[in-house]
Amino acid sequence: MVARGLSVRQTEELVKQAQAAPKDKVKAVTNPGAEQLQQRWGTALGMPVKIKHTDRGDGTLTINYRSLDDIESVLRKIQSQI
Repeated sequence: MVARGLSVRQTEELVKQAQAAPKDKVKAVTNPGAEQLQQRWGTALGMPVKIKHTDRGDGTLTINYRSLDDIESVLRKIQSQI
């Protein structure tokens, strides 16, 4: 930062801004087909589900649960389809 002539305060502000910047371009589902999939997963599992899709085409599937029994239920449902 010395080479750029920044003060300590300016450097701290740059670090703060960099940390606050989004790390990945993940956005909520806006694709109607993906929204339908999100609803179908939620209905099939009986618990809230969220799909986040990146611009690269990958993403995350989040299943909200209340107990370990809920997780066991998800596993049983998936295994019964295999």
